[in-house]
Amino acid sequence: MWSAASAHADPSKQECVDAALEGQKQRDEGHWLSARERFARCTSSSCPTVVREDCGHWQTEIAEKIPTIVLGARTADGNERVDVTVLVDGKPFFSRLDGLPKPIDPGAHRIELATQDGLRAEANLVFRVGEPGRVFVATLMVSASGEVARVPARTTVESPSVLPMVVTGGLTLLGAAATIAFALSADSKRDQLRGECAPTCTDDRTSSVRTSLALANVSLVTSILAGSAFTFFTIKYLGDRSRVQITPSVSTTSLGGSVMLRY
Repeated sequence: MWSAASAHADPSKQECVDAALEGQKQRDEGHWLSARERFARCTSSSCPTVVREDCGHWQTEIAEKIPTIVLGARTADGNERVDVTVLVDGKPFFSRLDGLPKPIDPGAHRIELATQDGLRAEANLVFRVGEPGRVFVATLMVSASGEVARVPARTTVESPSVLPMVVTGGLTLLGAAATIAFALSADSKRDQLRGECAPTCTDDRTSSVRTSLALANVSLVTSILAGSAFTFFTIKYLGDRSRVQITPSVSTTSLGGSVMLRY
Protein backbone atom coordinates (compact mmCIF):
# COMPACT_ATOMS: atom_id res chain seq x y z
CA MET A 1 0.00 0.00 0.00
CA TRP A 2 0.97 3.66 -0.47
CA SER A 3 2.75 5.15 2.52
CA ALA A 4 4.12 8.58 3.36
CA ALA A 5 7.48 7.02 4.14
CA SER A 6 8.04 6.29 0.47
CA ALA A 7 6.72 9.65 -0.75
CA HIS A 8 10.16 11.04 -1.60
CA ALA A 9 11.41 7.98 -3.53
CA ASP A 10 10.40 7.04 -7.05
CA PRO A 11 7.51 4.61 -6.61
CA SER A 12 7.57 1.09 -7.96
CA LYS A 13 4.85 -0.05 -10.37
CA GLN A 14 2.96 -1.66 -7.51
CA GLU A 15 3.25 1.48 -5.42
CA CYS A 16 1.91 3.50 -8.35
CA VAL A 17 -1.12 1.22 -8.62
CA ASP A 18 -1.64 1.32 -4.85
CA ALA A 19 -1.45 5.12 -4.84
CA ALA A 20 -3.98 5.33 -7.69
CA LEU A 21 -6.41 2.98 -5.93
CA GLU A 22 -6.00 4.71 -2.56
CA GLY A 23 -6.41 8.12 -4.21
CA GLN A 24 -9.71 7.10 -5.77
CA LYS A 25 -10.92 5.78 -2.44
CA GLN A 26 -9.93 8.97 -0.63
CA ARG A 27 -11.61 11.07 -3.31
CA ASP A 28 -14.86 9.09 -3.14
CA GLU A 29 -14.90 9.42 0.66
CA GLY A 30 -14.49 13.19 0.45
CA HIS A 31 -10.85 13.33 1.58
CA TRP A 32 -9.73 15.35 -1.42
CA LEU A 33 -6.51 16.70 0.02
CA SER A 34 -5.26 13.19 0.76
CA ALA A 35 -6.48 12.03 -2.64
CA ARG A 36 -4.53 14.81 -4.32
CA GLU A 37 -1.34 13.63 -2.62
CA ARG A 38 -1.94 10.06 -3.81
CA PHE A 39 -2.59 11.17 -7.36
CA ALA A 40 0.54 13.32 -7.33
CA ARG A 41 2.44 10.21 -6.26
CA CYS A 42 1.22 8.05 -9.14
CA THR A 43 2.03 10.70 -11.77
CA SER A 44 5.73 9.94 -11.24
CA SER A 45 7.73 9.16 -14.37
CA SER A 46 8.46 5.72 -12.93
CA CYS A 47 4.77 4.78 -13.06
CA PRO A 48 3.20 2.93 -16.02
CA THR A 49 1.89 5.27 -18.70
CA VAL A 50 -1.77 4.33 -18.25
CA VAL A 51 -1.61 4.83 -14.48
CA ARG A 52 0.34 8.07 -14.83
CA GLU A 53 -2.18 9.52 -17.32
CA ASP A 54 -5.20 8.54 -15.22
CA CYS A 55 -3.65 9.96 -12.05
CA GLY A 56 -2.76 13.18 -13.84
CA HIS A 57 -6.34 13.56 -15.03
CA TRP A 58 -7.75 12.88 -11.55
CA GLN A 59 -5.25 15.23 -9.94
CA THR A 60 -6.20 18.07 -12.30
CA GLU A 61 -9.90 17.40 -11.83
CA ILE A 62 -9.61 17.58 -8.05
CA ALA A 63 -7.31 20.62 -8.07
CA GLU A 64 -9.92 22.59 -10.03
CA LYS A 65 -12.72 21.75 -7.59
CA ILE A 66 -11.11 21.72 -4.14
CA PRO A 67 -12.72 24.48 -2.04
CA THR A 68 -10.46 27.03 -0.37
CA ILE A 69 -10.86 29.22 2.71
CA VAL A 70 -9.34 32.59 3.60
CA LEU A 71 -9.32 32.96 7.37
CA GLY A 72 -9.28 36.14 9.40
CA ALA A 73 -9.76 36.98 13.07
CA ARG A 74 -10.44 40.13 15.02
CA THR A 75 -11.02 41.04 18.64
CA ALA A 76 -14.25 42.50 19.95
CA ASP A 77 -12.88 46.03 19.44
CA GLY A 78 -12.21 45.32 15.75
CA ASN A 79 -8.44 44.84 15.82
CA GLU A 80 -7.10 42.21 13.42
CA ARG A 81 -5.07 39.31 14.85
CA VAL A 82 -2.67 37.10 12.93
CA ASP A 83 -1.13 35.16 15.84
CA VAL A 84 -3.95 32.64 15.70
CA THR A 85 -3.77 28.85 15.77
CA VAL A 86 -6.43 27.13 13.66
CA LEU A 87 -7.85 23.65 14.11
CA VAL A 88 -10.16 21.94 11.64
CA ASP A 89 -12.15 19.04 13.06
CA GLY A 90 -9.77 19.01 16.03
CA LYS A 91 -6.64 18.69 13.88
CA PRO A 92 -3.99 21.42 13.33
CA PHE A 93 -4.65 23.37 10.14
CA PHE A 94 -2.09 26.19 10.42
CA SER A 95 -0.53 28.29 13.16
CA ARG A 96 -0.67 31.84 11.79
CA LEU A 97 -3.09 33.80 9.64
CA ASP A 98 -1.58 35.12 6.42
CA GLY A 99 -4.62 36.12 4.35
CA LEU A 100 -3.94 33.47 1.71
CA PRO A 101 -6.49 30.88 0.53
CA LYS A 102 -6.00 27.41 1.99
CA PRO A 103 -7.43 24.24 0.43
CA ILE A 104 -9.89 22.27 2.53
CA ASP A 105 -11.86 19.07 1.97
CA PRO A 106 -15.46 19.62 0.82
CA GLY A 107 -18.15 18.97 3.40
CA ALA A 108 -18.96 20.02 6.97
CA HIS A 109 -16.09 21.10 9.24
CA ARG A 110 -15.68 22.51 12.72
CA ILE A 111 -13.32 25.49 12.68
CA GLU A 112 -11.59 26.52 15.92
CA LEU A 113 -9.36 29.56 16.35
CA ALA A 114 -7.28 30.38 19.42
CA THR A 115 -4.59 32.81 20.57
CA GLN A 116 -1.99 32.32 23.28
CA ASP A 117 -3.60 35.01 25.43
CA GLY A 118 -6.80 32.98 25.75
CA LEU A 119 -9.08 34.37 23.05
CA ARG A 120 -11.23 31.82 21.24
CA ALA A 121 -13.81 31.41 18.47
CA GLU A 122 -15.34 28.44 16.73
CA ALA A 123 -18.02 27.69 14.16
CA ASN A 124 -19.38 24.93 11.96
CA LEU A 125 -19.16 25.52 8.22
CA VAL A 126 -20.03 23.55 5.09
CA PHE A 127 -17.66 23.88 2.12
CA ARG A 128 -18.98 23.09 -1.32
CA VAL A 129 -17.17 21.54 -4.25
CA GLY A 130 -15.73 24.24 -6.48
CA GLU A 131 -16.14 27.01 -3.86
CA PRO A 132 -12.94 29.09 -4.06
CA GLY A 133 -11.68 31.77 -1.69
CA ARG A 134 -14.44 31.68 0.91
CA VAL A 135 -13.68 34.48 3.38
CA PHE A 136 -14.24 33.62 7.03
CA VAL A 137 -13.61 36.31 9.66
CA ALA A 138 -14.13 35.31 13.29
CA THR A 139 -14.56 37.48 16.37
CA LEU A 140 -12.27 36.26 19.14
CA MET A 141 -13.59 36.53 22.68
CA VAL A 142 -13.80 34.92 26.14
CA SER A 143 -17.00 34.88 28.18
CA ALA A 144 -17.33 36.33 31.68
CA SER A 145 -17.16 32.83 33.16
CA GLY A 146 -13.97 32.07 31.30
CA GLU A 147 -15.73 29.63 28.99
CA VAL A 148 -15.21 29.83 25.27
CA ALA A 149 -17.85 31.91 23.57
CA ARG A 150 -18.93 30.45 20.26
CA VAL A 151 -19.12 33.19 17.71
CA PRO A 152 -19.69 32.14 14.10
CA ALA A 153 -17.51 34.13 11.75
CA ARG A 154 -19.03 36.32 9.15
CA THR A 155 -18.59 35.05 5.65
CA THR A 156 -18.42 37.83 3.09
CA VAL A 157 -21.10 37.68 0.41
CA GLU A 158 -20.36 39.37 -2.87
CA SER A 159 -23.00 41.85 -3.97
CA PRO A 160 -24.71 40.75 -7.18
CA SER A 161 -23.52 42.65 -10.25
CA VAL A 162 -25.91 44.82 -12.25
CA LEU A 163 -23.62 44.84 -15.32
CA PRO A 164 -25.36 41.90 -17.08
CA MET A 165 -28.71 43.64 -16.55
CA VAL A 166 -27.40 46.94 -17.93
CA VAL A 167 -25.87 45.31 -21.01
CA THR A 168 -28.82 43.07 -21.88
CA GLY A 169 -31.32 45.82 -21.07
CA GLY A 170 -29.47 48.21 -23.36
CA LEU A 171 -29.39 45.64 -26.17
CA THR A 172 -33.12 45.06 -25.71
CA LEU A 173 -33.89 48.76 -26.09
CA LEU A 174 -31.51 49.23 -29.00
CA GLY A 175 -32.96 46.19 -30.76
CA ALA A 176 -36.49 47.43 -30.26
CA ALA A 177 -35.61 50.93 -31.46
CA ALA A 178 -33.81 49.55 -34.53
CA THR A 179 -36.78 47.29 -35.32
CA ILE A 180 -39.16 50.23 -35.28
CA ALA A 181 -36.80 52.41 -37.30
CA PHE A 182 -36.22 49.81 -40.04
CA ALA A 183 -39.93 48.91 -40.15
CA LEU A 184 -40.92 52.58 -40.56
CA SER A 185 -38.24 53.01 -43.22
CA ALA A 186 -39.59 50.00 -45.13
CA ASP A 187 -43.18 51.37 -44.93
CA SER A 188 -42.03 54.78 -46.12
CA LYS A 189 -40.15 53.32 -49.07
CA ARG A 190 -43.09 51.06 -49.93
CA ASP A 191 -45.50 54.02 -49.95
CA GLN A 192 -43.09 55.94 -52.17
CA LEU A 193 -42.89 53.07 -54.65
CA ARG A 194 -46.66 52.73 -54.74
CA GLY A 195 -46.88 56.30 -55.99
CA GLU A 196 -44.00 56.01 -58.44
CA CYS A 197 -44.02 52.59 -60.10
CA ALA A 198 -46.46 50.12 -58.51
CA PRO A 199 -47.33 47.49 -59.55
CA THR A 200 -44.46 47.27 -62.08
CA CYS A 201 -41.53 48.25 -59.86
CA THR A 202 -38.27 46.49 -60.71
CA ASP A 203 -36.22 44.45 -58.29
CA ASP A 204 -33.66 47.24 -58.12
CA ARG A 205 -36.33 49.65 -56.95
CA THR A 206 -37.76 47.25 -54.32
CA SER A 207 -34.42 45.95 -53.00
CA SER A 208 -34.14 48.76 -50.44
CA VAL A 209 -37.56 47.81 -49.01
CA ARG A 210 -36.53 44.16 -48.67
CA THR A 211 -33.25 45.19 -47.02
CA SER A 212 -35.05 47.36 -44.45
CA LEU A 213 -37.49 44.55 -43.67
CA ALA A 214 -34.64 42.05 -43.25
CA LEU A 215 -32.81 44.42 -40.90
CA ALA A 216 -36.04 44.94 -38.96
CA ASN A 217 -36.39 41.17 -38.53
CA VAL A 218 -32.76 40.82 -37.36
CA SER A 219 -33.22 43.66 -34.88
CA LEU A 220 -36.44 42.09 -33.61
CA VAL A 221 -34.76 38.72 -32.98
CA THR A 222 -31.85 40.48 -31.26
CA SER A 223 -34.25 42.42 -29.05
CA ILE A 224 -36.18 39.25 -28.10
CA LEU A 225 -33.01 37.33 -27.20
CA ALA A 226 -31.58 40.27 -25.25
CA GLY A 227 -34.90 40.72 -23.48
CA SER A 228 -34.91 37.07 -22.43
CA ALA A 229 -31.38 37.42 -21.07
CA PHE A 230 -32.37 40.66 -19.30
CA THR A 231 -35.30 38.88 -17.64
CA PHE A 232 -33.03 36.05 -16.48
CA PHE A 233 -30.38 38.36 -15.01
CA THR A 234 -33.04 40.54 -13.37
CA ILE A 235 -34.65 37.57 -11.63
CA LYS A 236 -31.22 36.33 -10.53
CA TYR A 237 -30.22 39.78 -9.26
CA LEU A 238 -33.43 40.23 -7.28
CA GLY A 239 -33.09 36.71 -5.88
CA ASP A 240 -29.53 37.38 -4.71
CA ARG A 241 -30.48 40.72 -3.22
CA SER A 242 -33.41 39.25 -1.31
CA ARG A 243 -31.37 36.68 0.60
CA VAL A 244 -31.40 37.28 4.33
CA GLN A 245 -28.53 35.86 6.33
CA ILE A 246 -29.35 35.08 9.95
CA THR A 247 -26.31 34.38 12.11
CA PRO A 248 -26.92 33.10 15.63
CA SER A 249 -24.44 34.27 18.27
CA VAL A 250 -24.37 32.30 21.51
CA SER A 251 -22.68 33.76 24.58
CA THR A 252 -22.44 32.03 27.93
CA THR A 253 -21.93 33.64 31.29
CA SER A 254 -21.87 32.44 34.87
CA LEU A 255 -25.45 33.67 35.31
CA GLY A 256 -26.92 32.15 32.19
CA GLY A 257 -26.80 32.66 28.49
CA SER A 258 -28.21 34.66 25.61
CA VAL A 259 -28.98 34.12 21.96
CA MET A 260 -28.88 36.93 19.40
CA LEU A 261 -29.86 36.78 15.73
CA ARG A 262 -27.82 38.96 13.40
CA TYR A 263 -29.22 39.99 10.01
